Amino acid sequence: MPVAKSETVRLSSKGQLVIPRKIRELLHWVSGTELTVIASGKGVTIQPAQPGTGKRLEKLRGCLKYSGPRVSDEELQAPVDYRAD
Repeated sequence: MPVAKSETVRLSSKGQLVIPRKIRELLHWVSGTELTVIASGKGVTIQPAQPGTGKRLEKLRGCLKYSGPRVSDEELQAPVDYRAD
């Protein structure tokens, strides 16, 4: 694990800041690296964004094919009684 480094930077009028080159190189952050900014009571933490699936829930609609009869919303929302098995 790399040794913690700190440098002082200034926030621009547009709310931007530049992460110093030494720190970017230490962390292997290149142009285009997605970062997550987490606000806390003491300030902010910046860390690499966790890779996601790249899919939004609404994009998954229809990905599972069903060839049987249409099932009503009421049937889908009905409680399941596992005792019947």
